[in-house]
Amino acid sequence: MPIRHIYKQFDTCKTVYYAWFEAMHTRIDLILCNQSEVASLSVTEEIFNEIERIEKFGNRFNPESEISLINRLASDTEIKITTELFSILSECVEYNRKTDGVFDVTIHSKNNYRNGINDISLNVTDQTVFFSNPDVQIDLSGYLKGYALDKVKAILMKNKIEDVLINIGNSSILAMGNHPYGKGWKIKSISSHFAKNKEDCLYNEFLTTSGNDSQERKHIINPHTGKYIEGMKEISVITTVGVLGEVISTSFIIDPEIKTKSNFDFRIL
Repeated sequence: MPIRHIYKQFDTCKTVYYAWFEAMHTRIDLILCNQSEVASLSVTEEIFNEIERIEKFGNRFNPESEISLINRLASDTEIKITTELFSILSECVEYNRKTDGVFDVTIHSKNNYRNGINDISLNVTDQTVFFSNPDVQIDLSGYLKGYALDKVKAILMKNKIEDVLINIGNSSILAMGNHPYGKGWKIKSISSHFAKNKEDCLYNEFLTTSGNDSQERKHIINPHTGKYIEGMKEISVITTVGVLGEVISTSFIIDPEIKTKSNFDFRIL
């Protein structure tokens, strides 16, 4: 689906540009305030291309992606990878350590193999990755949306755009600057298992939601037990870093004690 957009001027000094497109297997919505239509469309195209680039190397279901290449070959030989993906994998390993093994990008390894992240060897000198077990598989789906939003924020700052809201699939949101008729961006939790109908305001922050939105839907696995988290349980966290929001929201669903165990800077909606 191509980028679609609407541009509105409400008075002599307030304009709103709204765009939407599909990427990362979901819909992405973008609101830019107080920018020209030409500038808004230009930065939207830059954002679209960046998200598409990230998805292209990080989607394990795409057989041509770099992560798919690693999953196929890294247990046979050391694989030379890009600097960007090497940095991502290093960060994921570090977050696994900081969350006592709760955040684990190898949770979908073959044959229900657990703790596969301990079998990932990263060679800093040669910038290679190697799996010491053939069942290890990496899935970055619980990381990439936050990573993409961090990159989007950098694009917006480079273009000196201050008042913006971008929403990836209603689960990963970046809010910068102010709403056209208010301070910050007001948000409300309507389905959180932990705090329903709680209001907050985002000021240059990220909102990330993880969990099961129904009794039937199960998609988060506890890496310590290998079992899915049961029941309707969601949490939304507010952070100043997009990736951290993805890590914390998933980790908290599995282990609520992560709030006291970690030194992460976040608040719960």
